[in-house]
Amino acid sequence: MILQIPDLYGCIQAPSWASQHFVLIGILSTLGVVALVLLLYHAYTRYYEARKPCWVVALKKLHALSLGSATSLADGKRFYASLTDVLKWYCGKRFGWILSDKTESELIEFFKQSEVDTALLEYLEKCLLTSVQVKFAKGSVAAEQAEVDKQAIISFIEQSIPVRGSR
Repeated sequence: MILQIPDLYGCIQAPSWASQHFVLIGILSTLGVVALVLLLYHAYTRYYEARKPCWVVALKKLHALSLGSATSLADGKRFYASLTDVLKWYCGKRFGWILSDKTESELIEFFKQSEVDTALLEYLEKCLLTSVQVKFAKGSVAAEQAEVDKQAIISFIEQSIPVRGSR
């Protein structure tokens, strides 16, 4: 004897997880969670970068800065412009000096008036004067001199790092 089950029209449905709407909602929810995690990671890294001391950021920028082997006049101008921009940014963050709108000659006078070591002041003065010569002259840039100038600014930053605990 065969057991006959009456047809129950409309009573049997597919499981809810198998419907197309549920799959679409699941995919969108997963994408939303991934986007939220990426957004939080980006916010955390920006917060972490902002909390780094200014000398760490400046030294990182300077170590990434290089003139390269092919030194054209435009490369030299860009190099020295970047070099002085990092120096101005660092002095603004570290000492609260507003130097972004000052020229190189005004920067030299400012360093002479502030209490900067005289030996270091000579290096900075040579670096800034070389920067002026490169920006406005038509001569080429020596890679060795550019590296010496970069090292002078690195040594200025390293000497101005505060003792532990102060900012």
